[in-house]
Amino acid sequence: MKILIVTQAVDRKNIFLGFFVSWIKEFSKHFNEVHIVCLEKGEQELPQNVFVYSMGKDREASKFVYLFNFYKYIFSLRKKYDVVLVHMNPIYMPLGILFWKLWSKKVALWYAHKHVDFKLKLATFFTDKVFSASKESFRIDTPKLLVTGHGIMTEDFAFTPRLGEEEIKLIIIGRISSIKQTKKAVEILKEVLVGRKASLTIVGDIVTKEDKVYKDELTSFIGEEGLTKQVIFKGAIPHDEIPGVLKNNSIMIHTSKTGSVDKVVLEALLGGVLVLTENESFKKALGPAGMFMDETSPKVYKEKVISFSGDKEKFLKAVTTGKKWVEDNHSLKALIPKIKEAYEKLYTSR
Repeated sequence: MKILIVTQAVDRKNIFLGFFVSWIKEFSKHFNEVHIVCLEKGEQELPQNVFVYSMGKDREASKFVYLFNFYKYIFSLRKKYDVVLVHMNPIYMPLGILFWKLWSKKVALWYAHKHVDFKLKLATFFTDKVFSASKESFRIDTPKLLVTGHGIMTEDFAFTPRLGEEEIKLIIIGRISSIKQTKKAVEILKEVLVGRKASLTIVGDIVTKEDKVYKDELTSFIGEEGLTKQVIFKGAIPHDEIPGVLKNNSIMIHTSKTGSVDKVVLEALLGGVLVLTENESFKKALGPAGMFMDETSPKVYKEKVISFSGDKEKFLKAVTTGKKWVEDNHSLKALIPKIKEAYEKLYTSR
């Protein structure tokens, strides 16, 4: 079976989509040929049966050129692929579906985000199958949905719990914004600092104008509270650098209110970093290990931080449980076979 994947970027240094290079490598093990049509391509080393075609964003082309190249590739390659996967960008589904159906291609959508708009509804209507990391990551009720897990290359993360150190090293990863509650992580640090050494590493940066205002207010708050030396801004970093950052920290503060299974939590657990989260999507999996926060004030977070930091056995039991859950439910090696099997069932059910 040969597959065409339409995605935004193929670049291992891409801040948001660098992980997808690992996906492509895994696809190449299960499909005879993998053809990728992307908005832009960058740094990559891929197997010989993978072919990447850029629509032109890396060459600063216009949107008209993007569209022209999209159609050029799906037409010119039509005899070289059997199935289609539209990754995260639903608009390509209505743009290509007429031709894909005309050529009898089975088409699927991968989408993992709480946001629902008309484009997503339209894509869901046209597609044969929907893949998503969890039920919370796809908010349209449809029998087409198959929950596959997040698809993480678990081997990229060395399980290195940091215990028994004098300083408590906290970390938060993600966009600096009100929805991620970055300021709350700083407030938690302030509580933890009473009577002990601690620091907070912030990995991520702003995206919108509203984020910039939020970050300015955050920076002022840090200065006013005298926390400048204890808060380290790392900025946005390439995905392949995340494992190295994680192994230098012990506890992740996850205050995100997105409501979906956040990949950074899974990666933290694989790296031996304990996660304290108030995200409802993790309650069932992480609650029994004490990592889900029913009460979410900075003071209650502090109590959890101190409790885990002072109990080596409790810490190790929690992160080991979390690591196993991620490996069992969200590994990349398990995800791609699920996708291929779904395509095979689509063909046999015709």
